[in-house]
This record gives sequence, structure tokens and C-alpha cells, in this order.
Amino acid sequence: MGVHDRPRVPGRPAAHGGGAVTASPPVCERRDDVRTVLGVSWSDPYEWLRTAPGLADVLDAETRHAAAALAPLAAEAEALAAGHGRDAVRAELGLPQRRGDLWLAPAVGHGGRYPRIVAMPRDAVDGDHVPSVGEVESRGRTLTDLGHLLAGEDVTLGTVQISACGRWVAWTQDATGAEAYTVRAAPTGTADPERVRTLVERTSAGVVIDGAGHVVAVRLDEAHRPATAVRVPLEGGAGSTLHDEHDPARRVRVELTTSGGWLVVTSATRDDARHAVVDACDAQAVARAVPTPPGRGSVAHVVVDGADHLIVTTVGAAGTVCRVGALRGGRPAPADAWHEVARWGPEVTVSTPLALRDHVLVSSRRDGRDVLLAGRWTAGDPPRLDLAPLDLVGAGTGLTLAVQPQWDDDDLIASPASYVQPPAARRVPLRAPAPRRRGGAPRPAVEYVEEVLEASADDGTRVPVTVVRHRATTGPAPLLLSGYGAYGTSVPARYNPMLRHLLDRGGAYAVAHVRGGGERGRAWHDAARGTRKRRSVDDLLACLDHLVACGVADVDRVVLSGASAGGLLMGAALTSAPHRFAGAVLDVPFLDPVTSMLDPEQALTVSDRHEWGDPGTDPAVLAAMRAYSPYENLRPGVRLPPVLVTCRRADSRVAAVECLKWVQRARHDTDGGPVLLLALPGGHTGAGAWQDNVAKAATELVWVTRVLKLGGSTDGR
Repeated sequence: MGVHDRPRVPGRPAAHGGGAVTASPPVCERRDDVRTVLGVSWSDPYEWLRTAPGLADVLDAETRHAAAALAPLAAEAEALAAGHGRDAVRAELGLPQRRGDLWLAPAVGHGGRYPRIVAMPRDAVDGDHVPSVGEVESRGRTLTDLGHLLAGEDVTLGTVQISACGRWVAWTQDATGAEAYTVRAAPTGTADPERVRTLVERTSAGVVIDGAGHVVAVRLDEAHRPATAVRVPLEGGAGSTLHDEHDPARRVRVELTTSGGWLVVTSATRDDARHAVVDACDAQAVARAVPTPPGRGSVAHVVVDGADHLIVTTVGAAGTVCRVGALRGGRPAPADAWHEVARWGPEVTVSTPLALRDHVLVSSRRDGRDVLLAGRWTAGDPPRLDLAPLDLVGAGTGLTLAVQPQWDDDDLIASPASYVQPPAARRVPLRAPAPRRRGGAPRPAVEYVEEVLEASADDGTRVPVTVVRHRATTGPAPLLLSGYGAYGTSVPARYNPMLRHLLDRGGAYAVAHVRGGGERGRAWHDAARGTRKRRSVDDLLACLDHLVACGVADVDRVVLSGASAGGLLMGAALTSAPHRFAGAVLDVPFLDPVTSMLDPEQALTVSDRHEWGDPGTDPAVLAAMRAYSPYENLRPGVRLPPVLVTCRRADSRVAAVECLKWVQRARHDTDGGPVLLLALPGGHTGAGAWQDNVAKAATELVWVTRVLKLGGSTDGR
């Protein structure tokens, strides 16, 4: 029986009862409900599912159907997760970090779900040595064990902080996956859950501990927007409000400067930020506004010629500018007393400066490569900041900070950025940058090639694309193609040990750094947002053209992979050129932007209209969005390749029903497939248990290798 002929149950989803695995997918009734916006009318046959009483049932049925289809992959996926899962978690947790006279490391035992924080004195190792997590775990003491403190609880951890005095641990936890966190705290050293205190409820994921014995967090409003920064004593007592933001387009965050002396409260849209600073050691201090020009930005505390200053970084249409101004008595200098100390053009992405007592570090990204810049202040009126790149032999696609520097450091610990090589800590003296490698096992011989190529878009723009493959792989290879391309966000190289499962079988992996992202600065972002969003898709296809033309990719074996806004990119590419792809993995994908941007009640809609535009008020935005929307462009008669879609039941950013609508429409309107939907527990960023996230990643990667028809590894295994 063909997909168009399967019976439908009117009025509610046709969910299969019981817990049995289903051989055929659930089929939902089509309702040709007409939507009219700005004089334009069209039918949305599955929007009724959003409020359907049987929505959970059909998500269950979709998941059972997908599980049946994926069952033949289970053994291979389990072996992959068992072989590389703990390595992937260690990479996610990172290297040990320094705090005062201690090395701190998160350790997750076999079968454990929540980490222990283990501490080892810095003088227990050679001063230049960077210990591994294993060294700290074997030679140190447990400072706090979240597994004991969270005994029996099923939550997702957000942020974990140890106070500077070492007496307190504070963390955020989310019980549903909807990213509404609770701030909790306990004395370090205790294993008694009865000593855990709940301090703030319904917050964003971040929390800091200030120098006055308080936790600082941001409460969510009714629209799930981080809106109110609060300061609550760890020892108990009344808290205070640092900032309450009423503009629905602005979202609030709070950070602690590297010096530990100041809290920075930021209220920002996608394009503009306002800042205030608060003395972190004075519980009675009030927030003082920092004069900043229009644009996105950040604030850091620096010391220039022995005096406290602030350095403000602003990103605007003309590029990125750093200005410095004095900070006296908790009050920033007036706007006319600030001086420019650094500038970059709109083609360069620049990070928030990391300010140390005697140095300033800046990460810049150009053409898909990360570069670390370091500088020192030269006193004068105005002062001068001289920045120079820190080169590290063998850095590949760039450098990344492996250990967060402390305020009084004269060096940093960096690692070459890599998708397939584990982090290798290297100490770089900042006074005389001559990198020395310290700590960790020697790097293995380079088995993999990581390089940045350039494709030519149809307007002549050069688009960087990172390619990773096994050195033994020559000629056109089956390709897994990824990308993001939104919010001005750059896609850095992140170590993923499971990627070798693809590469060792003769496959290649590529990341297209398309416009809409941040790889080449503000101009790169602006070139593919709002009515210009289609440019991201055209860039992706241009990258694929280049990889085929230069012999990297097998034209008949390409699988797409994208998550969230990257899922929109891949979904739009898939619906515009389905014949070019052998398959697609769409993870919590943003597939129905028109409906989301028309609904101000959704968590991100008001702020995200700065990125995507408002189709409810601008006819040009409505037309452009409908032209690239993956949901709106599923056309009858088109043949789709196999597609694996994952949604999360408690996702507050991309509702599960959005993925369900796309899957149902794809099955009804197109041929080919199969199109599978896994509706999993948790929120947008994944499940609470790391084992579940590793298992999901392993299943997806095994599915990709099967779709690409990849067999054994290159060494004959």
C-alpha cells in the first residue's frame, strides 16, 4: 500500500495503541486550514496538531516506528558508544582547570551520571605540567560529589561553580528539559542531600558566585525570557534585584570578570547590548551603567598603569572596536573619556577579550581558522594595547584555550583545535611567546588530514569549508556535510572521537562555514539574515559543488547533518535539491520558521525576529521565509532520500510538533524516504544523562555510515 493510500483517522492523530513496535508509520489527518497573513493565503494541513489531545500518542508511535527501523543498527551503535563514549564525555568536560592553588577536575565514574569535582594542590605537580583528569582523580580528593547530593534525582545540569574560598558549590539543574533551571547550593565536602539548599527557581542555565558570598542568577519571565538578575546569599537571607528588564526583545545575562572584582550585567537583543557593572565584593553595591555605542558587545575589567579600567568591545556594521575607560569608585568614566585601543574590519569575528592583570587575550576567527592574539598595555594618555598572534606549530585549524587563565597568570595553556585529535595542552608564555608543550601523552602520528578549502559562491564570494578525512582516503569519498549559518555564530573545531567511525571507513567530514554564521565577521552574518537567508543555502550548495569538483566528495553519496538553526539550513537545502543527497540527519531542527515567527508566545520569537525578520509585519520577510522554509517547500512528486529527524519532548526552543508537522507532510507529499522521527525526552540541548546523549550520537553516526554504504575500516578491521 502506497504512502498516499494509507487510511487516516479523522479528528486526531492515528497513533498505534499499546507498546508494540510498529511496521508502518503513523498517519495524521490533513486539514486544509487556510492561513492569511498580509493578504497572502496558504494552507497549513498539520498545524492543528499543535493543540491536538493525542499529540503525545502520535509522538510515541513515531518513536516506536523509528526504533523498529533502527533496530538493525543497535549492536554496532552500542559498540561505538561503549568504545568512544567515555572519551567523548571527557572531551566535553575538558581538561582540569585551575582555581587558586588547586587543580580542579570533573570526574564521571563508570555508570555514574553526575560528576565529582576532584581537587589536587598545584604544587603536587611540576609547575609547567598540565595534569590529566586521570591524574587529578587518582591523586586528589573529592571536593564535592554531585552524584551523592542529587541522589535519586533525574535532572539536567546547567552550570557548576565552586566559590573562590572553596567552601561552597552551586549549580543549576533542570528537571524537565524545558531549560527552566533551579539554583541549588551546598557546602563542599558534604555528601548529605539534606544540606542542599534551593536558592532561586526558574532561571537560565548560568550561575556565578560573587566575592560577597552570594549566588547571582537570572530569573525567567512568563515568556521564558531571561529577564531579572538577582543576588541571593549562600548562607540564607533576603536577596536583591540587580536588573529587571521589561523590553521583551532583550535577554539578560550576568558574568564575573576574571579578576573576580566585578559583575557585568548585560541586557541584549541580537544586535545591541547594554551593560552595567556591580562591585562583586560589596553586597550593597548597585549596578552602574557603562556607556557603550550601539551594537553587540561585552565588558571586561582591566588594569592600566596600576588603575582599574573597563574595556568595552562593540560589534557593529563597520566591524569590531575595543575602547577603554577608567573605573573610579565603582563608576565607569563618562562616554567622552573613553579611548579606542583596537579595531577590526567587518570581515573578522572577534571574541570577548579575556583580561588578565598584565595581559589581554583576544580570539579572532578568519576564513574558518581561529587565531589567539595577546597584548600588554603601554601606559600613556591614551593608553595603548599592542596585540600580536600567538603561533603554535601544528595548530591545524587554529588554537583554543585548554585551561581558563587566572587573573595573575603570565602564560596560557592552549591546544590545537581539532575534530579528531584529542586536546594536547601546550603552555605559551605571554611575556615571550615561545610555545612549550607540557603534560599529557604524546600526540599520535597524524592519521587524519584537516584542512580549510574555499568554494566560490555564485556571486564570487569565497566560502570556507573545513574538510576532515583519513590520510589513506584518496579520491572522491562518501561525505557527511554539516553547517550552521545563523546568529553570527562560528562553528569551531571540536574533538569528537566517534567521528573516526566514519573516517576510518573511507568517509569524509566537512563543515561549510556559510554566510549567516560568524566566520568572517559581522558582514558575513548580515549577508544571510532576514530576507537574505536563502544565501546560506546557496553557499552550502556551492561548498558541495567545490568538494565534488576537487575530488573530495563522491557526488552520489552525500549526507547532510544539522541541528537547530543548522537543521533549517539542511532542511532548506534538502527540499530545494533533494536529488543531490543520499540522506539527512536533522536534530531538533527549526523547520517551520513562518509559524514560529508569527507566534509571539513562543520563547524565542520576539528576540529572534532580529535574526529572521517579522513575517507578520513585513511582506518581503514573509515572501522570503516562505520561499526557503523546509516545511513550506515539500512539493508533491519530489523524491526525498532517507531522513532521520530527532526532536525533544520538552524543547522550549523548537517545539516537537514542528518536527512532527514536517515529517507528516514529507510522507504525504513526497516519495522516497523513509522519513523517521525519534521523539526523545529532554530539552533542546539533549537529555540529562550523558549516556543517553552518547547513545543517540552513536546511532546517528552508524545510520549515516549505512546510508553512505561504508563498510569496514581502512586498516581492514
